[in-house]
Amino acid sequence: MLRYRERVRDGRPRDRRTAVLVGVAALLVYNLNGRVIASSDTRATRFVPFALLEAGTLRLDPVLDVVQTSRRAYWVLPARDGGHASLFPVVAPLLVTPLYVPAAILLARQGWPREGLAAAGAFMEKLAASCVAALAAALMYLLLRRRMRPSRALGLTVAFALGTETWMIGSQALWQHGTEELLLIVALLALTGPLTAARLALGGAACGLAIAGRPIDALLVAPFALLVPAWAGRRSTWFFLGAAVPLALVLAYNLDTFGLVGGGYQLFVMKGRRYFEQPMARGLLEMLFSPDKGLFFYTPFLLFLPIYLRRALGGGAGADRPGVAAEVPSATAEVPGAAVGSSGTPNAGAAAPTYGSGRLAAAGRSAAPDPSGRLTAFLLAGILAQLLVYSSSDWRGGTCYGPRYLADLLPLAVWMLGPVVESLAALPLALFRWAVVFSVAVQAVGAFCYPRGASDLRIEAEHSRLPAYLIEAPAGIVTPGWVEWLRGR
Repeated sequence: MLRYRERVRDGRPRDRRTAVLVGVAALLVYNLNGRVIASSDTRATRFVPFALLEAGTLRLDPVLDVVQTSRRAYWVLPARDGGHASLFPVVAPLLVTPLYVPAAILLARQGWPREGLAAAGAFMEKLAASCVAALAAALMYLLLRRRMRPSRALGLTVAFALGTETWMIGSQALWQHGTEELLLIVALLALTGPLTAARLALGGAACGLAIAGRPIDALLVAPFALLVPAWAGRRSTWFFLGAAVPLALVLAYNLDTFGLVGGGYQLFVMKGRRYFEQPMARGLLEMLFSPDKGLFFYTPFLLFLPIYLRRALGGGAGADRPGVAAEVPSATAEVPGAAVGSSGTPNAGAAAPTYGSGRLAAAGRSAAPDPSGRLTAFLLAGILAQLLVYSSSDWRGGTCYGPRYLADLLPLAVWMLGPVVESLAALPLALFRWAVVFSVAVQAVGAFCYPRGASDLRIEAEHSRLPAYLIEAPAGIVTPGWVEWLRGR
């Protein structure tokens, strides 16, 4: 028993060191292309932190001249008192504001020059987005280590960081999706670990921020709200308090700025924008399997989730397989409210595998149980519900590379893949690795070539029969900004 505890204790610092290395490596890769890959949707978001640091407001008026670059600047909306505000929620820019402080200090010393502000906005948007995505990758490794051996957890983390839209959307510009991915990973870390009051409050805050930052993601966090009362009993109050605080603050901002509960989104829709008029069946098929924006054309390793769905729902993580028990020991934890026998141990049928496996058991603390894959099943239902909502919209997501709208669900899908990848035998594991390599190549084409091939023009005109990566790759690499800088010296 002593050796077991020592092995578990020794694994924690090693995992943390690996997570730090994953984050640093991801940050370097995300910035290799030396440019921001954004669209008009992120124009306002990149300057909200500067408005806050310069004038102490979330309104865009202090920076309006660099934000409103055209008469059709849809990303700027009139506030109810005559000012101007961002169409998009302020959660993402608020979370990255601390990263903007050094740039704001430098600009303040120069008197906030407009040209300098515009350049700093583009630079800080890319830096902030890449930091958020790199942190998400680091935390994803820690999350996967709870149910996987180190080597496979690292491989799946690489797949998440470099083989999904985490690279091309999350790390390249301040879309809402990058912060949503990070918040969902934080929620999973908090709520699949020991259910202390602090962890419940943290998980609730992450869920509340995710809803406030992108309301449609309420479908992805609803499973936590439904299951936490069964896991934590009365202590679940901490979860709902944690979620209520950010939601209340964002509601107050929406009412103060726009006079509407839904904020800028609601005002945008009231102006006559129509998005949910597409045939649902066709939209669902296109989102998943169309060459131009289909999820499985850009991230084929995710196909292993529906193929091995039974293993994912089993939640067993392959801990009983030879070679796994030594690194991710199988253990049981007491189910909240379960009957306890006279010997002080749970009665038969009252124990279940914990997400933390041996680590949590060694620490003598209980964690949220998932004996029948309930959380996985609930999360899967949330993903399907979001897919159905998106299927009736313009699922292409505007000017972007790949299936941008589906980026938010990636952390949940990758987490559910953990037991699947852990259980794969030699041949399917080799196929999975090749699928990951292909996915990484697809994202690399986007990072280094897009939009040189103008794939967006072909996709917007009509549903293209070619994936964007087959259009962009022949166009060649866009010269990275740091290369241009070196040439000019």
